[in-house]
Amino acid sequence: MNTLPPELHAYICEFACTDDGETIRALRSVSRYFQEVAKPYLYRTVSASDEKQVTGLLERLESTPPHLRYIKNLFLASPDVLHPSNAVDPQKLMRIITLAAPTLQTLSFVVHTHLASTSLIARLFRTSFPHLRALIVSGFYPFPSSVGKFPRLQSLHLLGNRNPHGLFQMSTLEDACPALTHLRISGLGAAGLFVYELEEALRSEVPGEDDECVIPSRVPPSVKRITVQAGPEPAVDGGSRATNTTILKDMVMVAQLEMLKTRKVEEGSGVRLTVLDRALAPISVEALRTDWLDTLA
Repeated sequence: MNTLPPELHAYICEFACTDDGETIRALRSVSRYFQEVAKPYLYRTVSASDEKQVTGLLERLESTPPHLRYIKNLFLASPDVLHPSNAVDPQKLMRIITLAAPTLQTLSFVVHTHLASTSLIARLFRTSFPHLRALIVSGFYPFPSSVGKFPRLQSLHLLGNRNPHGLFQMSTLEDACPALTHLRISGLGAAGLFVYELEEALRSEVPGEDDECVIPSRVPPSVKRITVQAGPEPAVDGGSRATNTTILKDMVMVAQLEMLKTRKVEEGSGVRLTVLDRALAPISVEALRTDWLDTLA
């Protein structure tokens, strides 16, 4: 190793940035020499999922020169549902997002504190990400609508809005994500209106099947695959009890999704739809982190 030039050592460090950051941190502990070589790669891939981690990460980023905090892959989570007072400070989350946004290529943003999730995700969707290609958002999300904020985004996974009715209307998704090819929507519940909207959007692709309506629904022309999945069955005992109406609406939605499974797509007609089996439990923060690791650039 001592005979190799620094350029090759730097190349090794770059290849070590394909996990959550553990490998590059281990390389820095090898020697003072590797500590210096690895400096530009230290923040290529970072993950923080509690108040202590987020605070520490923000302090390090703010004290690091811009050319040494090139962040390529980022996982941020504030998952504390039961104790919102212990959740991550929203301002710290957004400060990290602001510092990382110019260079990010993959981002997973998990905000399960209900009172803060919608406003935080709305701020995220108003932030410009010129190089982002894969985004996972988990929380009670609004729809991305700001024009040109995600010019290169190809993969979008939305989770946390049980009935995202309106997502395929008014061309907001298309305006915000003009390069989007893969869209996944998870955690649906009693979402009959959304499923009907999705059916209508898919029908609009087929000549002669475009129904007239006040607010037409359509799939963005760049999208090639849509994946949808129902969330867990509504609770019927213990905790928050679902009403009979909610249970009935959920059953109707599941029946609609089963019918969508039989939808046939003509060769060359565009969008492929995948309807996954209902999730047996809410998707955990760790599972979302695993999904993020699978997207790393």
